[in-house]
Amino acid sequence: MLVFLLSGCNATPRVPDVLDVTIPPLATSDGQQLPPVRMEIKDQRTHSHVLRVEHHQDHAEFATTASPLATLISRELSSNWLFSPQSPIKMTLFIEDALIRVEHIDRTYQTNHNISLRLEGEHQSQSIIRRYQTIVTGAPLSAPDYQRMQRSFNQGLADTLTQLLNDEELRQWLIQQSTR
Repeated sequence: MLVFLLSGCNATPRVPDVLDVTIPPLATSDGQQLPPVRMEIKDQRTHSHVLRVEHHQDHAEFATTASPLATLISRELSSNWLFSPQSPIKMTLFIEDALIRVEHIDRTYQTNHNISLRLEGEHQSQSIIRRYQTIVTGAPLSAPDYQRMQRSFNQGLADTLTQLLNDEELRQWLIQQSTR
């Protein structure tokens, strides 16, 4: 006797190997350029992936970006802020977190995005430290929508970089330093 057992499981979309991180145009508040700086961008994450899908406690899948995240951020910031290796103002942008975390819990997928950046500046004996963060928590889904997550992550990254470019305290510090 042959018995077929059918289950009512939905087909879960395959986790992509690479996410297309493309940062939407950044909205600067007044169009004024920040003074030129010598910028370095460091990725301090212990991993290179931007997507972690946790199916259960002992199994997760990951996706990275086609280019290093630091390169993508540098490219976008440099189109809005002049970077010059000769500038006396040294800035270091640390990528502390940039992750879409998807958890499979009770037949649903919970999604959280966290993007955290820390900017440190030095000029002569003056310094500044600024932090920028975007957190997005998605509604539970019956199946992960990777295209939607990718769009949301891209927008979250743009929002975080826009926070940096529109930071009035940073702008004032840079203007002060550029007149010294």
